[in-house]
Amino acid sequence: MLEFKNTSVRCAEGRLSSPFSLIVEPGEVVCVNGPAGSGKSRLLLAVMGLAPVEQGFITLDGELITSGAGFYFRRMMAYVPQELPRNPITVGDLFDMIVTGDQAQAKEAFLSELKVLGMDKAVLEKKLCDMADLDYRLLLLCVALVQRGPIVLIDDLPQVMQADRLVHSLASNGAEVIYTCRENKLNCQKTINL
Repeated sequence: MLEFKNTSVRCAEGRLSSPFSLIVEPGEVVCVNGPAGSGKSRLLLAVMGLAPVEQGFITLDGELITSGAGFYFRRMMAYVPQELPRNPITVGDLFDMIVTGDQAQAKEAFLSELKVLGMDKAVLEKKLCDMADLDYRLLLLCVALVQRGPIVLIDDLPQVMQADRLVHSLASNGAEVIYTCRENKLNCQKTINL
């Protein structure tokens, strides 16, 4: 369970984000929305212990998230960044690098999710640098879904029905899902406005 208590982070222009308190339970979807520069991305980095919390604190199962403890906590998190790396590896290579555990079962579930999105097995051979941004983001959400991690952080979630379905599938598997966007058009249980 993630808990934010009077949490505020430093924004791009140096001011502090609006402080907020929130408890995120397993199976919940939370949207953090606000304009560019309001601290949304920085907040997700703080959840991973990669950026400082300027006021208040963030805990995971009662343990304080800090830069020193971040490595331990990040092992429980899946993160979809706002800026996607555009390198020449294939989707299949990315999958093999990220997914742990039973690879065969995970790959079958992954391919099943891709099929729902209208993609077939051939996408495994496609290079990440050649993918459309929306397809790349949806693909990363599918990877997070088959990983079944307890916490999923998504920076700048595409406001499309396919993303909404994947986010709610993650939550129905028990994940605590937090996503950012500038203007939310999807369904979520809780919204934080920065």
